[in-house]
Amino acid sequence: MAVPERATAYQQASAVASALSARFPEAVPGLDAYLNGGTARHQAAADAYITAVWGELRPPRRKPKKAGPPTPRRLSPAAPHADSRLSPVSGPYRNPENPDEIVRDYRCGCGNPEVFTAAQSQVTSGNTRSCGCLATQARRRQRSTVSGPEMQAVRAWAQPRGISIGRSGRISDRVTASYRLDQAGRDDLLGPGGLLAEACVREWAISAGRQLGARGRVTGELWLDYSTKELAAMPQIKETPDPRVGR
Repeated sequence: MAVPERATAYQQASAVASALSARFPEAVPGLDAYLNGGTARHQAAADAYITAVWGELRPPRRKPKKAGPPTPRRLSPAAPHADSRLSPVSGPYRNPENPDEIVRDYRCGCGNPEVFTAAQSQVTSGNTRSCGCLATQARRRQRSTVSGPEMQAVRAWAQPRGISIGRSGRISDRVTASYRLDQAGRDDLLGPGGLLAEACVREWAISAGRQLGARGRVTGELWLDYSTKELAAMPQIKETPDPRVGR
């Protein structure tokens, strides 16, 4: 018998009994009294019977049979990041040691003849931009030095302005660059928080063809070089000689 999904036990029993009575008249004694009663009877006995047959009050759900092994997801090639030196020489494939990782073979624009294998997502996002040559160049590049006395002066300048610099260790190159500009009277380049605006440095680096960090990050070298460039462009003030000197 087809009954509504949320039909009560009484409604289900009435539907079955009515169907039996229609096909076999007088086969169910006292059926009219049951249908007019409005409540189910012998519910405990019915539940016990169903539980003994099915193991539970509801019929067990049939699990669908699997048609076959799952179809592996199709791998789609993704282009390297705009700042990447890597050019793909193969399609994406699964890492044999870690099937969840999608890797790809690349050749680096630095001239290294060896093929470089990297995770495709890392190359696409820009976290991996070369075979390692960019990191080697960064290590060989001579960093701008900050003397001990200047570092102390930067701390003394930053603390009353509420600029976070930590209690010890190296100070951020952004803070150092901001200090140098402020001391030279170029506070017009500093933002409301007293620090050099990152957008200005990034725009200058792109126009000058300088290499940004991963995901367009402004590196410490760029902060200091930008401040050095701005200070060098300032007009040099010549001192007026005292006419009394040399007489």
